[in-house]
Amino acid sequence: MKKIIGKFIGTIFSVCLTLTLLLTNVTEVFAADNEQSSYMQYWTNIEGSFNIQGNVDGQWIQTTYGNYGYGTRLLVDGTSYELNYLQNGAEKLYNNDMTGITQNLSLVNNGRYVKIQYVVRNLSENPQTVSLGSYSDVKIGGNDYAPIYSFDDWSGFYMTDGNSAQFNFIGKNAYGVTDVDTYWYGVYWDNYPSTFTQVSSPSLTGTDSGMAFSWKDRIIAPGESMTLSVLMGVGNVNKAPSIAVTAPETSFGDVVKGGGYEFNGAVSDYENSVNSRIYYAIDEGEPVLAYTFDDAPGAFSAEMLVPSEISTGTHTVTIYAQDSDGAISSSVSRDMNVIEIYDVTFVSNGGSAVDSVTDLPSGNTVSKPEDPTKTGYTFAGWYKDAELTLPWTFGTDTVTADTNIYAKWIQQTFSVNFNTNGGNTLEPVQGIGYGSTFSLSAAPARTGYQFGGWYKDTAFTQVWNFTTDTVSSDTTLYARWLPLASSETAPVNTGDTANIIPCILMLLVALIAGFYSVRRIFSIR
Repeated sequence: MKKIIGKFIGTIFSVCLTLTLLLTNVTEVFAADNEQSSYMQYWTNIEGSFNIQGNVDGQWIQTTYGNYGYGTRLLVDGTSYELNYLQNGAEKLYNNDMTGITQNLSLVNNGRYVKIQYVVRNLSENPQTVSLGSYSDVKIGGNDYAPIYSFDDWSGFYMTDGNSAQFNFIGKNAYGVTDVDTYWYGVYWDNYPSTFTQVSSPSLTGTDSGMAFSWKDRIIAPGESMTLSVLMGVGNVNKAPSIAVTAPETSFGDVVKGGGYEFNGAVSDYENSVNSRIYYAIDEGEPVLAYTFDDAPGAFSAEMLVPSEISTGTHTVTIYAQDSDGAISSSVSRDMNVIEIYDVTFVSNGGSAVDSVTDLPSGNTVSKPEDPTKTGYTFAGWYKDAELTLPWTFGTDTVTADTNIYAKWIQQTFSVNFNTNGGNTLEPVQGIGYGSTFSLSAAPARTGYQFGGWYKDTAFTQVWNFTTDTVSSDTTLYARWLPLASSETAPVNTGDTANIIPCILMLLVALIAGFYSVRRIFSIR
């Protein structure tokens, strides 16, 4: 009789609460402690730790008897605490302020599920053994004897009103879920003592039902925290879809920020519902829609985009399917290694062009290109700096940023030999840099001849100009001679200035001799 009266009062409370939620903006009623979508709504900061309802055919359907909600228990090193009036997102301290609990409820998967999350912090200086679980007296809509059935893979269960309303508890093998250690359903009065008990029966029918789920005996180190999450949603789900990812088989391997990477596979669904979707999530980030089936699910090819702001290193990509009723498949995980990529530019310093290397992963070596060429120079290797003081070693030096590598050149040198054509021997001039001019300290001499300059050819048609002509190979210059009696004027191209004075003296001697010769002739006459 006591329970009948209690249930009657609870039913009245439930109706009033439901009408209030339907007629009033939820955020105005419950402020930050509740949220509502087209499918689900929750509220917190109540005597129990939270409560959940779902929308079925336009009607908000309760999940707990009297809408009293779900109680939550905390065990720390064997001591039990009941968690009440938990504000959403606000930490509350227990265990003599040595254990902090933050309850976070949120709508996920396009509002089809409520994510129930707890963050447990160890504020003590010693490890803590923590168990945390929630329980309720189940009532789906107006059915206090709500049947409960485990999913085939024992990842959770669903509760129905025996008609069109169905709520699904996802406790394992799904994105956003921390696998529970136990879940239970049975007669409602055993829900509290069975909070940390694993059910063995695949179903419960014909009785006033209750449920519970828990994480048991988790060790939290001093100063550390632990995050625990499950999902509850509404939808006619008897069997969740399944997903197989065939490529990549184990890992996306090295990926770069902002890059897109294909993954392939297939989805099968017991109900073959259209518009099933495939999502991926990186680490604990928000799920990203990757693919939508226009018809019944089957094979797919989708793309995963690496965020440009992600950190380098190893990350986990979780992939799952969700059918049009909101049923979620077990998730598939693939890792990826995010790397930086850089460009390497070869600065040839006047030599032939060398192609740059682009998109080189950080920490890799760069292959040695073919040596560039530069006329008149010998290639002397690649260097890290423009000053050419630090050689680049291709076998061991790695690229960790956009990099310039500089070519070093050694100017080629040549010798100039002198064919004096009967004059005195001149030593070759050696070590003349490519494209350089040179000079001579003295002109050659030959008895009975006047030096007529240096020529590039034996036919004496191309005069060597010491001011403008440059050396580009080993060279031989040829001396031209004019007999002293010759009236031919020789070009002045001796390569030095020292022989100008002897020429002037010779000219003066000739003039004086001519003067006296003329004077003598006139004297005789």
